[in-house]
Amino acid sequence: MRAFYGNVAVTVDSPAVAIELFKTYGLPVLLIYAVFFTALFELLRRLFRNVGLGDSFTPQSVRLVQIVGGALIVFSLVSAIGESWFAYAMYGYLVEHTQIAISGTPVQLPPADRPPWFGYKSPFDSPEFFAGLLVLALAEVFRQGLALQRDNDLTV
Repeated sequence: MRAFYGNVAVTVDSPAVAIELFKTYGLPVLLIYAVFFTALFELLRRLFRNVGLGDSFTPQSVRLVQIVGGALIVFSLVSAIGESWFAYAMYGYLVEHTQIAISGTPVQLPPADRPPWFGYKSPFDSPEFFAGLLVLALAEVFRQGLALQRDNDLTV
């Protein structure tokens, strides 16, 4: 935008519609984030409590690590859908209600004809998805540690 040296004019009609779109599509996305982070911190609190008590390799700890990994993967999918719907709705609003002029020449945005399912954000590109896979691999390490601990307890 700086390359145009102030020769870009953007006019938005009816900003109240943008606020309504944010309420309709943006607030649910924020709610998804709030619920996810609340649940994640509760799961991590339980897991760290178990580790602090010396109960690292228990079925409960393995299950908690698996739930954290699964929650990260599910969150990446759900947030990608929600963010894609929000971006699709806001872009549609901008196409209909925004006039852009560069050096006095009007510019028309292309229509929003892509479907919103993962149209703007892929869940497989998100760090949450890869973190979920890594945590599931860590859960397998915890499960193997539990099996080794059981074998060790039987030998002694």
